[in-house]
Amino acid sequence: MTLETRPGTSVRRLLVWMFPANISLFLLWGAVPAILLPLQIEALDPANKATNLALVSTIGALAAMLAQPLAGTISDRTRTRYGARAPWIAGGALIGGLSLLGMASASTLIQIALSWTIVQIAFNFVQGPLSAIAPDRVPVQRRGAFSAVVGFASMAGSLGGQIIGTGFAERIGTGYVTFAGVAILCLGLLLLLNPDRDNRDEPRRPFDLAALARSYYFNPRKYPDFGWAFLGRLVLYLGYRGAGQCSGFQAGGEGSRWEGRQA
Repeated sequence: MTLETRPGTSVRRLLVWMFPANISLFLLWGAVPAILLPLQIEALDPANKATNLALVSTIGALAAMLAQPLAGTISDRTRTRYGARAPWIAGGALIGGLSLLGMASASTLIQIALSWTIVQIAFNFVQGPLSAIAPDRVPVQRRGAFSAVVGFASMAGSLGGQIIGTGFAERIGTGYVTFAGVAILCLGLLLLLNPDRDNRDEPRRPFDLAALARSYYFNPRKYPDFGWAFLGRLVLYLGYRGAGQCSGFQAGGEGSRWEGRQA
């Protein structure tokens, strides 16, 4: 993949806009599964809130786990006048945003589970191609700065999303609409102000289903550094998600209720 971009697009400007694009995505990941989704599920059936939340979260997590590697594989082979990543980032943001609006109007557990699963798939089709922008378009000597910006945005967004999400404890529909709008706006500005080059003249690798299946597995003995990095990140996020998954139940307070069609 070439590092060229469209004329007038600078690496510095791309770095600046990667921050709001990433933080808007992680604000959503921080607010919805930890605060807004638990409160919405609690309002439907307080007696079974933990079981229902576990069910919806597990389905969504499995969808996300499968979606992001698939998104990377497909976007690698995409050839358009807007580059390989932009169509998937734009499409995923729009579909994910509309699905959040669906969650805002959902009144049954099935509707919530279906909408949340689509949100997970759509925004992971954003996150995979978004993470590939730096290796695609940034010289090696500048990638450290991009990694730092994205890393800070992910942590700040995840924590900030939970903090901001508590402010929507009594207005969950408004919260879904707000986080959807912020993500669509920031991701749209990233694409609009930092257009990629036309890659229709580049050769396209054939799609290999077996190679895609193998990408879901790695041998930690063969790649020990990656194995330790994966284990550390796994433990970190298990602790983070485990502590935060049900924090929405506390954020709403005893007896909190939400009317799903209010925004």
